[in-house]
Amino acid sequence: MYDVIVVGARCAGSPVGMLLARQGHRVLVVDRSSFPSDAVSTHYIHQAGLLKLREWGLLDEIVAAKTPELKKMHYSYRGIHLNGFAAPVDGLDAVYAPRRRVLDEILVNAARRAGAEVLESFTVTDVVAVEGQVVGIRGREGDGPEREFRATVVVGADGFHSTVAKKVGAELYNVRPAAGFIYYSYYSGLDWGLHHKAGLNEQWFGTWPTNDDLSMLAVICSRAQLKEFRQDVENRFHAVFDDVDPDMGAQLRATNPAACSPTSRPASSTRA
Repeated sequence: MYDVIVVGARCAGSPVGMLLARQGHRVLVVDRSSFPSDAVSTHYIHQAGLLKLREWGLLDEIVAAKTPELKKMHYSYRGIHLNGFAAPVDGLDAVYAPRRRVLDEILVNAARRAGAEVLESFTVTDVVAVEGQVVGIRGREGDGPEREFRATVVVGADGFHSTVAKKVGAELYNVRPAAGFIYYSYYSGLDWGLHHKAGLNEQWFGTWPTNDDLSMLAVICSRAQLKEFRQDVENRFHAVFDDVDPDMGAQLRATNPAACSPTSRPASSTRA
């Protein structure tokens, strides 16, 4: 019997488990993935998030993983160009964009060090309820037999398509249709730094230096362009750079991507 079960061990679940365990609670954190592993997500962490990592004693681990320090942003919006950076916040004068396989493993290990039990490769199939109150979860570790765990509180931190939310019938609120879609890829050999640039044709791109001497490049386009984009992803990806900044587009076409990951999300979202 646990005090708390947290379903989902990535950037939401592991910190919850860590903080509760630090307070002396008996905590189980489960996730269908094993770590380290990537997730479909952009990487940029704002100063507010980095301050929490520093407060938890984890920011130094992000730096030690050779995550590039970013102190200058190149911003462009429909012909308006700004170069610079935000003022330091509580002495923090840089931002970082770690890959999720780096960030999430640091968070999972921190939860373990705090005393939480972490069960990887565990897929939750249902919640356990008694008289309308959720008291646990059921699921399987890999292809193993079904197991059941009980707790006073069950936290659903299992992402966009949350099994916990579905099983308890959680009410949807502030629902908005996707306005756009994102495709991103990793490139080596680009020394561009941090860019956020929007063009005139409902197209935008961003670049973030990340781990392993790679840069993450992402494009956002309006939803109306998705069908055409999917018919020729690589060329349409390059075409966004050509349209917004032709010089950077020419450099990009001379560089080979390491990998490409697509997703469809609201254009205002930083999660991809």
